[in-house]
Amino acid sequence: MEVDIYPADGQVDLLGRAASAAAAELGLARNLSVAVARGYLIQGDLDRRQIERIAGELLTDRIVERTVAAPVGEAALIAPPRAGARLVHVLPKPGVMDPVAQSVVSAIADFGFRAEAVRTLKKYWIVGAAEERWGRWPPSSWPTTPSSRWSSGRCLSAGWRSARPTNSC
Repeated sequence: MEVDIYPADGQVDLLGRAASAAAAELGLARNLSVAVARGYLIQGDLDRRQIERIAGELLTDRIVERTVAAPVGEAALIAPPRAGARLVHVLPKPGVMDPVAQSVVSAIADFGFRAEAVRTLKKYWIVGAAEERWGRWPPSSWPTTPSSRWSSGRCLSAGWRSARPTNSC
């Protein structure tokens, strides 16, 4: 299952603003509009009710955030917040420590549930001048860190543990 966390209705998308500002500062794009969600991929023998409880009581501040929880690849998880937005997933590279995910596995156990694996992710929906400049977004020159990688595409594959996003669900 995947749990995506967004700003609640009426809340400012601070991560989106920061991403737009960083792109402008790096000279990648000046008129970029970015919406951001952070999320978790949770693998285990958990039903929807358990996942929604974990999302609501553990992963989210319900006053300023809202969640979407669904099986990986479901349309609700890839619906763009704005027309024409391109979706980019960012996940830790395989083999890189993900201490937040490890903490979530432990916290899920405190609920009396068992998660086999958890991975953190970020989603960026991007609209703007970048596609005109590079012909594709994100550009191959987009800076990456040694601990994360991105991939543009419709959704993550069902085999998400290998962090191989795919263009077809």
